Amino acid sequence: MPLAPSIAAPDVTNTPINNSAKGLTSNEALRRLNDSGANSMPDTSAHPARRAIEKLWAPIPWMLEAAIGLELVLGKFVEAGIIAVLLLFNAVLGFLQEGRAQATLAALKKRLALTASVRRDQVWKNPPAADLVPGDVIRLSLGGVVAAEVKLLEGNVLLAEMVFCTSVLAIGHYGMRLGIATLQTLAFITLVCGNQAMTYAIRARGRIWSSPNPSRWLALSSVADLGSALTLAGCGWLMAPLPAWMLGSVLAGAIVFIFVLDWAKVSVFARLKIA
Repeated sequence: MPLAPSIAAPDVTNTPINNSAKGLTSNEALRRLNDSGANSMPDTSAHPARRAIEKLWAPIPWMLEAAIGLELVLGKFVEAGIIAVLLLFNAVLGFLQEGRAQATLAALKKRLALTASVRRDQVWKNPPAADLVPGDVIRLSLGGVVAAEVKLLEGNVLLAEMVFCTSVLAIGHYGMRLGIATLQTLAFITLVCGNQAMTYAIRARGRIWSSPNPSRWLALSSVADLGSALTLAGCGWLMAPLPAWMLGSVLAGAIVFIFVLDWAKVSVFARLKIA
């Protein structure tokens, strides 16, 4: 249920919100950024020295440390040394693995750094999402990530996939008088086909035929998804069977739905002057 291109503002309690579509000026945004801080979560990663100490300060290390002390009291220095080596080896291994995982996470954060479409100085700009401040006017679009908690000021919600699924089920229930079990299978197939249609219709802002070709993995996943769903419904495995003509009709309707949604998407973008 994606959002059409909409105007929104970060919603923060007890903070003046500028509901004008003109947005803030750069100076005002900088002042609010200094007052409210960055729009990001603080870094909570522990210092390496603390992480190293934590590897030796836990219930299982305590047991091993107690065993080392007991062996020393009994004069079994070799056994105590072996346990100490195992304890240190486990601590070093855990420390290295955790450090590697944190480095990978940091790299992913850099690659997935969010930007937001913000109206500043009456011009749409794309600063980092961390620079958003209360009162900013931001633009949401199909498939976009909401970079902050916002309050919608204007725009529309496209319930396209819901309309497609509801229409097919209404035809099956009222027009064809299908039973409950058959309607459940029809709902399953309709959701699968509708979801695939939505994926291809909103994956790019331009027309479907003028957009870059879908990736190999997207095409393979679509074939696997549709193939498995159609096989289950056609053979009646785990659900009531549907005839081939009904499966083909739903699939054809999904293809028509792609072009209808594509037309609506481009029309909305043109009306809002979004490239």
